Order: sequence, then C-alpha cells, then structure tokens
Amino acid sequence: MPESLWKALIDLEIIELDNLPAARALYRKLLDKSKHLKVWLSFAKFESNDATNVPNSRAVYEEGLAYFKEQGAKDGSMKEERLMLLESWLRMEQEKGGQAERVEARLPKRVKKRRRT
Repeated sequence: MPESLWKALIDLEIIELDNLPAARALYRKLLDKSKHLKVWLSFAKFESNDATNVPNSRAVYEEGLAYFKEQGAKDGSMKEERLMLLESWLRMEQEKGGQAERVEARLPKRVKKRRRT
C-alpha cells in the first residue's frame, strides 16, 4: 500500500526528525501524485497543529476546495469531497477560534421544496 508508505515517511519527518519543512515538501509531492481527499485533510491537519500555521492550513483548505470545484465542474461530481473538506475546515476554525463564520457561509444550505397541490 503506497499510502501507508507515504504516511510512514511523513510521520518519520515529523515525529522522529522534527523536520517540518521536509514533511511539508513530502505532502506536496504526494499531492502531485494523488489528489485524494484524505491527503488534503491530513495535510491541512498537519498545518493546523501549530497555532502559527493556521494561515497555512487555510491555504491548504482553499487549494483543496478549488481543486475539487474544478474537478466537479468537469464531471459533475466531487460535491461530497468539498463538503467533507469544508466541515473539517469549520471544525479547525472552531477549535482554533478563527474565522468560523466565514467558513459556515460557504457551507451548502439545505432547501426544502414544497409541492404545489
């Protein structure tokens, strides 16, 4: 499983070597190879672990949303991925005391449609 190998290498850089720039570079390389939702979420969580990196985390969420929006425009999918990314971003903002209102405004609204009788 290549994902577990990438994750182990990133964890090695973070935990054992305490080399955050190298871990960040590994995440970028992984995103070049796979734009999977779990990679975006993991990278954003990595960036938000330090309070000083919250702007970097926001940039990762923005980049992920832009990617999924572009892919969704091509084939009409990726709505679930965008929603999951937004929900994760909202949780991060609520925990860090940041811009939760701005993210909430981007969440999709449920609309009830009534039948005419």
